[in-house]
Amino acid sequence: DIYLGDKFPVIAVAGNHEEKAWDSGYKDVVRKQIELLPKGTCTSSVPENLGLYFDCVLGPVHFVFATPDIRIAQAEKTKKPEDFLKKQLKQSKSPWNICAWHKVHEGMQLGDKKDKISWDIYEACRASGAYIVSGHDHVYARSRTMFDFPKRIFATSTVDIVQVVPGKTGAVIVGLGGKDIRPRAPSQLVTPWWARVYTADILKAETEGQRKNIAGVLFCTFERDKKSAPCYFKMTDGKIKDEFTLMR
Repeated sequence: DIYLGDKFPVIAVAGNHEEKAWDSGYKDVVRKQIELLPKGTCTSSVPENLGLYFDCVLGPVHFVFATPDIRIAQAEKTKKPEDFLKKQLKQSKSPWNICAWHKVHEGMQLGDKKDKISWDIYEACRASGAYIVSGHDHVYARSRTMFDFPKRIFATSTVDIVQVVPGKTGAVIVGLGGKDIRPRAPSQLVTPWWARVYTADILKAETEGQRKNIAGVLFCTFERDKKSAPCYFKMTDGKIKDEFTLMR
């Protein structure tokens, strides 16, 4: 077992599970964890937006966090999340950029969620070549290089290399935090833009129905002077279920 300790910094972006508890104390937990990082690592034009709409720069990586369709009063003041993403990414001086939010567009998932997520936020990040990380859907799913999210136009030649340059990017759903793992919805069986997936159906087949839950973490290594960043998705049983490379 690995215990990181209460002094280990964690950067969190609010999701739907934090809506009710955000103003009653959860936002303070998030802020305290962020403040364990060097001063100036994470910034927001509105102090209350740490954990909602904010930026963090860690080494060569610029993270832009947003909370579309999250019902927290302060978050809902940002009427067009795509405008925030465009502005922050335009100002970025980092070689690597990542967009992160919780919910997923119903056309970019393996489940059957009906969230009010606009394609505009996906397209804003694609235009800047920023990789997209989300959660919410309790699965793991990693796309190929995407040229157009609304039309689901993707590269067919490379499965394990994802280009992240202006006009091209990929998206990953990292939704296996330990609560439960869910099956692939019947409506999501024909989705060739996903390069790799891991769902309850796969877990059941692998373990002959002996295991009902598992968690996993996505690891990526970014270096300022390199054009590639290796990534892998590792489960809590020690097995690696996906390996790919981001290329800029």
